Amino acid sequence: MDEKPQIRVGGMVWRVGEMLDFYEQIAWFQEQGLDGIAFHTAPSFGGKHASFDVRMAKTADRERLKQAVAPFAEVSVHAEFDNYDIILCSPNKHVRRASVEALRSTIDLASSLEAPVVTVHDGVTRSEAPPKVRREALRRSVADLAELARRAHVTVGFELTDDFDLVLDAEGPVGVTLDVGHVHMHWATAGRESDSLGDLIRGLGKRLVHLHVHDWDGQRDHLAIGAGRIDFTDMVEGLVEIGYDGMLCLELSSDATVPADYPRSAEVLRSLIEQRQ
Repeated sequence: MDEKPQIRVGGMVWRVGEMLDFYEQIAWFQEQGLDGIAFHTAPSFGGKHASFDVRMAKTADRERLKQAVAPFAEVSVHAEFDNYDIILCSPNKHVRRASVEALRSTIDLASSLEAPVVTVHDGVTRSEAPPKVRREALRRSVADLAELARRAHVTVGFELTDDFDLVLDAEGPVGVTLDVGHVHMHWATAGRESDSLGDLIRGLGKRLVHLHVHDWDGQRDHLAIGAGRIDFTDMVEGLVEIGYDGMLCLELSSDATVPADYPRSAEVLRSLIEQRQ
């Protein structure tokens, strides 16, 4: 008999508590009763207390990390992105290939932690190449990363706000990491504020492998759940319908929230999930 899909609520290490270092933040999330933990591997992200520098890590560092995340039901890894010169949509084939190769160490780290999903960004390029050229570059990167993911027994989740078809039509262990705040910002820019998050989730189906969850008030994102205008009931209904089995990773900015917003937001999400499962 198949097990019932489980929607877990976790948190992203991101300067949670100004005086807490990386490992103290992980322990704090465990104390708050969150089911999952996520972290970045770009050393330039959020300062020294917000990420795990995968390239500088020694064997002892990796073992310490493995022990720190062991109590959680799910671990997720956020790979380096454009703030670390990862540009998967670059029309320059040398830049694109180097970006794919640069992600190998993070994918291997995720595999060693038994983390099911590694989130990547498509990147930002200054090239004046037309959109179809950038799409083709990203399509090739999706295929290349699918091969790396297959060998490592993980899934690569592409954090996109558009061009979802490039992942939906791909072969191999790739999917979509849906950042609900960013996609709402994208819709607002495109004049599509009435679009339904639940409908998008239904369209992604089993290719939806991870979510970054935070609220958006029309100007700021990475807010506590309930502090903005996102319809999280619609989101949860879509997730239940597709049988989503994975993490809702709370991604709250320390500049716009307080640590207590994490357990409060988790409780709101868990209540919505319980009401609809």
